[in-house]
Formats: sequence, C-alpha cells, structure tokens
Amino acid sequence: MASFRPAHMGGVLLALLLQMACTLRLASAQPTYDITQVGLTGPGYSYSNSLGSIQISYADGIVGAGQVAGTSFRYSASGTYLGIDAWFYSGNSTNIISLTGPGYSYAASGGTYEWTEVAQFSDAGEVIGTSDRFSATGGTLGNDAWIFNGTSTASIGLTGSIYSRSVTGGTYQASVAQQLNDAGQVMGFSDILAGNNSEPGLVAWIYSGTSTQAIGLTGGVYSITLDGGPYSYEQGLQLNNAGEVIGDSARFSGTSGYKGPGAGGDLGTDAWLFNGTTTQQIGLTGAGYSYPTAGGTFEHSQAIQMNDVGQVMGESERYSPSGTDLGDDAWILSGANYQHIGLTGANYSYSTAGGTFQRVVAQQINKSGDALGYSNRYNSSGTALGTDAWLFNGAGTQQIGLTGNNYSYSTSNGIIQSSLPLQLNDLGQAIGTSTRYSASGVNLGLDTWFFNGATTQQINLTGAGYSYSTSAGTYESSTNIASQLNDVGDVIGTSARFDSTGRGLGYSGWFFDSSTDVTTPLQFGLDTGNGFSYTVPETVTDTGVVLGYYELFDGSADMGSQVFYYCLEDGFHDLGALVNGGLTAQGWQSLAEIYAPGTAGTTVDGSPQYILGDGILTGGNQGLSNNLFLLTDVPEPTGTSLFAVTMPAFLRRRARQPTTRSIS
Repeated sequence: MASFRPAHMGGVLLALLLQMACTLRLASAQPTYDITQVGLTGPGYSYSNSLGSIQISYADGIVGAGQVAGTSFRYSASGTYLGIDAWFYSGNSTNIISLTGPGYSYAASGGTYEWTEVAQFSDAGEVIGTSDRFSATGGTLGNDAWIFNGTSTASIGLTGSIYSRSVTGGTYQASVAQQLNDAGQVMGFSDILAGNNSEPGLVAWIYSGTSTQAIGLTGGVYSITLDGGPYSYEQGLQLNNAGEVIGDSARFSGTSGYKGPGAGGDLGTDAWLFNGTTTQQIGLTGAGYSYPTAGGTFEHSQAIQMNDVGQVMGESERYSPSGTDLGDDAWILSGANYQHIGLTGANYSYSTAGGTFQRVVAQQINKSGDALGYSNRYNSSGTALGTDAWLFNGAGTQQIGLTGNNYSYSTSNGIIQSSLPLQLNDLGQAIGTSTRYSASGVNLGLDTWFFNGATTQQINLTGAGYSYSTSAGTYESSTNIASQLNDVGDVIGTSARFDSTGRGLGYSGWFFDSSTDVTTPLQFGLDTGNGFSYTVPETVTDTGVVLGYYELFDGSADMGSQVFYYCLEDGFHDLGALVNGGLTAQGWQSLAEIYAPGTAGTTVDGSPQYILGDGILTGGNQGLSNNLFLLTDVPEPTGTSLFAVTMPAFLRRRARQPTTRSIS
C-alpha cells in the first residue's frame, strides 16, 4: 500500500480515500455488539444438577447474513443422553433441520433418541448433513444424507437396488453428504450393499438440486463381482462452485478382495474428474507410472485439490518396469494439459537400480493456479536430507522457506535443512515453518516465515522473552497452531515464551502486517508471580482484526480463559467488554473461544459484522457446558461521517509502532 502525506491531499487523494473506505484493511473504531445465544435450548436440550445448568451446542460455521448452522445434544430432564439434533439459525430464530420422526428416532429410556450431524452450509442458507436411521426398537439401519434448502429438509443420496439391504427391523441403507457448493449442488457417497460382503463398497454421487446421479470411474478394472454382488470403491474428494468433482476410484483385478477404506484395490487407484456431465480418468499414467502384474496393470494417482476454474492438482506414484517404488510426481491439470510441479533434479532425487527416485508432495492450489508443496531432499546415494518448501507460480517452481545460517547444517552426507509450507492465499503469498539448527545439527526450535511472491522472511517473535541461550546456540520456537494467512497478506501465529534459563512461560500471539513488514506481539494477561502468559490468536479478518483467547490473571490468580478483539489502530479489547449493556447484564459469565474463521460481514469501519464463538452462561457449568454466542455489530448512529471514521486510521497506519501490552 502506498504511503500518502497530508500536504498532498488534493481531490484525487480524497476520492481515493472515499473509494477505499468500504475496503479498509484495518478496523479503526471500537465496535459494540449485541449478543444472542444460538443453538437449541430449554427442555430436551439441557438439564440441571448440583454443578449447575448443562447444555452443549456446536456450530459448523457462520455465513454473511449472520446465519449459523450447528448441532445440539439432546437430554432427558434427569440428564440421560438422547443423541444430537441439527439446527439452523436464520438471524431471527433457531429451528431443527434434522431428519426426524419414524425411521430416524426410537423410544429409549428417558425419551426419544435421534442422532444427526451437519457437514456444511452455504451463503444461500442451505445446509447439508447426515442423520442416522433406526428401527422402532433402536436397531441400526444406516444413515441418510439430507439437504435443508432454507425452508424444508429432504433426503438425498443413492437408494434402492444395490444401495439397500433388508435386515431385521427394516431396510438398511447408508449415504453421507460431504460438500455443498454455492449453486446448491451436493457431493456425497453411498454404500454398495449387494452381495454378502461384510465391508460395503462405495459409490460417489452428486445431487443437482433435483436429482442424484452416480459419478466416478466404473466398469472394467473399477468394478468387480465380490461375494455374490457388484463391488467398487470410489470417493469424491472435492466439489467446486462450477459443479465439478474430483475423486479416486480403486482398481481391481478379477480376483480382487476387499482392501479397506482408502487402501485401493490390488491394482492401485486412479484419480478422476467429473466435469458436470462426464467422468474422465486423470493423473500421470504409462511408462514410469505403472507396471504389469499377473492381474493387470498397477498404477496409483490421487487428486489433491481443485480450484473453481477446473484446474486440478494431484500426485502420481513412480514405478520401475518391475514395480520398484520410485517415489511420486506432483502435477497440475489445466484442460487437457499436465504440468509437473515441485522441486526435482539435483538435491531432490537419487539413482537406484530401478531408476530415479524422488518424492514431491502437493498441498494447495489457489484460484490463479499457483500451487504450494514440498519436496524431500536426498544426496546422490539416497540419504534423506530434510525437506524444501516450494511454490509453483503457473510458469515454474521456486524454492521458498528459510535457508542458510541457523536453518541448515553440514554433514558428511550433505546439507540438511527442513522447511514445510502451511498456507497459500490467492495473491500467491505463502506461510510455513523452518527448523532451526546449530552448526553441529542440534535442533534449536522452529521459525515461521512469509513468502511475499518474491522473497522469504522470518516473521515470528524473537529476542528476549522468546528465546534463550544454550551451549549449541539460541533456541526459539514458533508453533504452527493457529497460524493463518489472510487474503491481503496479514499473518497470525504463536511463539513460545521463555525466561533466560529456558523455562517455559506459555505463549504469546503475534500479528504480522505485510504492508509494513512489522510483527506485533499479542500478549494479553500475565501471571505477575512467575511471568507466565498465554495468548492464542484464532482468526484474522481481511481488514486486520484479530480474534482469539487469552488467560486472564489477577496477580497470580488464574481467572480463566477470555476472548480478545485486537487491531493495530484500536489496540486490545476484551471481547466481552464490547457487548452492548455489559456481558453480565446479558446473562453471560464469560466468552471462552472464537470459532475459526468465526466471522462474517464487515462494517464500514472494518470491524466484523458478526462474530461466532462459545462461552459460559451465568449459572452454567463451565466444565460440562458449551454455549454458543453470536455477536452482531450495533451500527453507528445515523449521520456519522464515513470519511471521519476511516480516514484517520488510514493516515495513522504507517506511523504506528508495534507495542507489547500486558493485561493482568
């Protein structure tokens, strides 16, 4: 972002500032939130004992209009567990969306038992999930996939024919909904139940909004007769917003037996792409990627990830003509063209009697076709020398990560170093970790790095309080828990805290601003007796708002976990203190955790419009309850100047220096 000076603020700059107001990266004003409990509550979903009121709800996410979907535990008045119900909060009310009634429940001791789970929901307010099927006496009859369209819930999936079996108590069938896209299409799978095989096969399917069709590779090596019935094993892995699906199908010879979930058949596994109409095999095949066996040709490819324009990233295993394992290659398929990706050649391969061995691991692809992964390092004799992270930018592959002094050491076998990627955004920026070493190879911790599209830099907290001296060198450790990169290049993470002797003192969070290359410590809460602190950022919005939790202390007394709100411009706030009218007055004892990502919408000043998390109600049992809260931004009074709110924050951004602030 360019730096502007007030003296040059003419009409062009004023127009630019006004244009940027709605997309300001950093929140600039202290927000106020109304708090609402979401989830199913009251009789049937809670009970009381000597420890207090107990109820448990979990959320599966939040979408832009403040809608929430989740599940709540069912209880009798005496506390007997009676299963789980799925629900949807529309912004005004919470309603059950599970498949319920006959076939999905049974009379149990204490009340009616039913069990369901939510898989995903969309910005359109559609939700998918799976509900268990029961006989009238409680016998298990499988499960049905379902979709809630905002008004009603319908069962989906493949049924009848080879997808069901008559058992004591009724008909057994099993379908699972896996993924929902913005167009209301659903990907899932159904068990194949024909024959007497004790372990069912699988068929992948897509629901169009009106009907369900089987997809995946079928016939030939993908289908066999097993125990008197048809058998295949295929799974969808990802559905994109264009209605395309990637997946894997096991390959079998005519004498194949069951190989187990994910293990493939005795001839390996083929990746496939369903383009909305037909399914095609994908992956690298032929010489170098297959070998002959008595039962047929063995090959193994897997699709890893796909973007919304249909580019697929995957891996194919490498073999000698006699079947010797030679590692694997990573690739991207664009249309009909394959590109090899990853670091290969010298330092990443070695010669064997069967051919050249190399192992490339693909992890993530973005909407532009950039890809992130790592390659194993070897010397010429095959000795492992660590891993190097890489980024493919559409044209070539570049090594990324921290190298050189502190991140590698020399041995008689070669230079050892280890970098692993964590996340890639749509700008082609990436984060990851690199292991720290002494010159003699002693492990000295872990550092987090940021790749800006051209170069890599270390970004975690270092120096006093975050490192200590050993005989081998300086030890410091940035963990990969809660590390996150947003779409504008901000990063959050955690670093271990130490005293000068190496005694652990908890963790501090941190916020890295890529526009200034500054890392700001997030330390909220301090035990004044021993110096212990524990702050964990859980999510960062694209406007630079960080939400997470910290341990609050009163001197040396631990007051429990609290949730914080932080941005560079406005600093630290206990999130509970931002609740309109006060947290206690609204019936809440504390806010404990933020769901990740846990935010939806953005206000004019850059604050999250909605925040989702869990906490403890007044009188609730902190150890046994899980109560969901939804915070909704209280709008600024009518007439507030947009320019007055956003412009000062924008101008102050470059001048603000990082500070460590302890809240005790």
